[in-house]
Amino acid sequence: MKKLKGGSVVGRSEKQKIENRNMLTGKNGKTTSEREKNRQSVKERRKEKTLERKFKRQ
Repeated sequence: MKKLKGGSVVGRSEKQKIENRNMLTGKNGKTTSEREKNRQSVKERRKEKTLERKFKRQ
């Protein structure tokens, strides 16, 4: 355990765990499958919106 300049004490192993998680999941801790699901739902919502707009125009 080393004391950093900021005054926080961080164990090396703890830091390593965080870095590993970030490498696997990206920054916000989501897995790629979760991100893919989100992307799909966003696409569907966008499609619905465009259909609504087209319908209103007619």
